[in-house]
This record gives sequence, structure tokens and C-alpha cells, in this order.
Amino acid sequence: MKITWFVVITLGVIGVGYAAFEYFRPEFPVQRTITNKDGRELVASIEGRAGDIIFVDRISDRERFEIDINSLTTKDRLFCLRLRERPAPAPEPEVVVPTEDPYIEVRKQTIKDLRERSAMYDKEIRSGSLPVALDTRRREQMGQIDMEIKELESDIETYKYRMKK
Repeated sequence: MKITWFVVITLGVIGVGYAAFEYFRPEFPVQRTITNKDGRELVASIEGRAGDIIFVDRISDRERFEIDINSLTTKDRLFCLRLRERPAPAPEPEVVVPTEDPYIEVRKQTIKDLRERSAMYDKEIRSGSLPVALDTRRREQMGQIDMEIKELESDIETYKYRMKK
């Protein structure tokens, strides 16, 4: 009778332990800093596992790597072995942002810089702390900046029109 209770309790403890192991098993993707045996660290998102290989995406640039679990520190190796087996999903396609024509890009950046300078001058003028001569000079400079911006915008439109032909 004592052996029966011992077996029942032992099986119960094993069952609860296995259930807890399964319940607390990490789910993909797992973000983690993994360290190899040489002490080199990689901040990565673990995307999958197949046998002794894990598939990770480096967080900084989303580059995909396959890493042998046996090359990791004991702590990281045990963590990775707890992961379910799952093939890594296909990497996300790189989104290519079409760039504008360099001629237009340079002029738009110049316009942006001029607007920032104009806003700074306007703030100085509205503060009321400028001497009269500098206040007058800032107002003249703002007028020149407005003219430059209009000229650059006109250049962009002319360029676009010519490129259509």
C-alpha cells in the first residue's frame, strides 16, 4: 500500500513538473542577448529552432543568422534547448523606399534648412530683445530667405516639367 502511494505521488509530481515546464516554455519570437563560449554577445530575436540550430535576427539590422546551440554558453544553451522546434519564418522582404532625384533632394533639403533659419530669426524678432539695427537686419534676412525658398521651389517645378518631356 505504501509503494502505491509513493508511485502515485511521484507520478503526480512528475506530471505537475512537466506541465509547468510546458506552460513556462518561451514562445517565438524571443528577444534575448545570447552569448557564445568566447564571450561575444548578440542582441537578437530568436525566430525558430531546428535540432541544434537556432535562427536569429540581429536586432540592430535585422540580419538573419543560423547559430549552433553548442557554440553558446551553458545558460543560453539550456534556454535554447527549452524552445520548441519550429522552422524560422521567411525573412521580411526589404522595403525599398524610392529616392527622389538628387537634384530635387538637395533643393528640398536646402529649403528645409532655410525655413529652420527663418523660424529662428522670427523667434528672435518676436522675443523683443534685439537691438533695433539687428532687428532690422533679421527682417531683411527673412525676406531674402523667403525669396530664396520661392526660387528653389520654382527651380524644382521647372526641373520636373523638363524631365517629363
